[in-house]
Amino acid sequence: MRSALVVAVLLLAAATAVAADDLDERVEAVNRAGAAPASEAATVATIARAVDQEPAALRAEQARVGLPWGDVFVSHRIATRGGHPLEKVFAARKTGASWTAIAEEAKVDAASLARDLTAAFQVPAPGAAAPTGAAAPKPGLAQRFLELFRGAPSSDSTEDWERTRAQEEIRDRILRGDGRR
Repeated sequence: MRSALVVAVLLLAAATAVAADDLDERVEAVNRAGAAPASEAATVATIARAVDQEPAALRAEQARVGLPWGDVFVSHRIATRGGHPLEKVFAARKTGASWTAIAEEAKVDAASLARDLTAAFQVPAPGAAAPTGAAAPKPGLAQRFLELFRGAPSSDSTEDWERTRAQEEIRDRILRGDGRR
């Protein structure tokens, strides 16, 4: 029993360390995206929505504090979650401390901040393979029907056939009132 508890504590500590590294790496990814002229407007709009501010006010704030966009986002999150003044969080970051250390000092979970970044910006996890391109849309029912009668259905068109058929049957039953009149 005692050894199981020790193992659980060690696993939790390791997970926290990984989440802490994730936070700093994800903030850097947002900083890089926000620095690119082509994606800056989208980054500002995303942060403005997340922190409930107008983009113009957010731009003025970012220019005033001189921090990159990812830092501005995480500063707002730490201030909100930890109940600290925003200026205090900005000042802590300007000292050069890592976001993990700042979050720990503010008593805010670094893993939840990393999840916030991922949810807002769709930032991939560090070490995850970058997407190579958009996935091709799956063929619709009519396309699969035509391919079936041509004699060469593709694997894409047949892999979800049973699931799609079951969904169509359920929808049909709902529309007809379970087949009873």
